[in-house]
Amino acid sequence: LVAHVFVRVLPCSPALAVNVLSAVAAVLAVLLCYANARELACGPLAAATGALLLATGRSFWFNATVAEVYTPGLCVALCALWLLLRAQRLHRPRLAVLAAGLCGLGMGVHYSLATLGLGYASLAAQSASAEPPALRARGMLKVIAACAVAALVAFSVDLVLLLLRANVDVQP
Repeated sequence: LVAHVFVRVLPCSPALAVNVLSAVAAVLAVLLCYANARELACGPLAAATGALLLATGRSFWFNATVAEVYTPGLCVALCALWLLLRAQRLHRPRLAVLAAGLCGLGMGVHYSLATLGLGYASLAAQSASAEPPALRARGMLKVIAACAVAALVAFSVDLVLLLLRANVDVQP
């Protein structure tokens, strides 16, 4: 879906437009690497060093400059991780639900996001840890359930768009 926007907006060939999308996603991934390091309480210099190491990696840019789904998938994964880390630090479960929805949409980019599910679910559950101990388990279950619903709804949107794109009739 995002590739279609790049193809329609950029005044170049579709192949070049999709390659530009991968490069833009790579730049965003480097920025999100820095943001995640800062969210994990790294200092500005340490976070910048980590982002710089990613930004100068040969294999990273090899994958970032071809029309593949790896770099946009990494961008979605890092954005979801940033939202989950903020949800945990600020005790804001709604950010965790937003991250789950983003992962559901990101499944349309690359299915590798499904492999991150258990770790992300753990971070999502910890966003409810500000509640009193007697209510903590119930709060964690509510957050995980809301995240599961958000991910499934967002992934359903991916599937519907895929079916519509394939010109398959969708029966109600």
